[in-house]
Amino acid sequence: MQGETDGNSAKMVRLSPKTSASLPRTMVAKRIVFAGKVQGVGFRYATKEIARSFDVCGWVKNMPDGTVELQIMAETDSELEGFLNELTEESSVAHHIQSMHAQVIPPLEGVKGFRIER
Repeated sequence: MQGETDGNSAKMVRLSPKTSASLPRTMVAKRIVFAGKVQGVGFRYATKEIARSFDVCGWVKNMPDGTVELQIMAETDSELEGFLNELTEESSVAHHIQSMHAQVIPPLEGVKGFRIER
């Protein structure tokens, strides 16, 4: 019995690091355009503050047509969706959003942290 336990333990120890090291880290990124009264109400600031509570990076900026564009990236879809849920359902600016258009985009390159673009 002891031989089986040792064999299984050794096998688990060997496979665990090898498995996680061989899996590529794929980032999930989205571009979202928010419409409604999303400019002049602190939308970008609120978005940046919410981003501080999540493991996300990207940027947010006002667009000339009155919308706000957000490009956001996370290691997992659940982290990204948690951030979006907080912003669109629970934040102080959520009620200003009349519509949003989201699309999956390639991972953002050279982006660290979260910033407001001007």
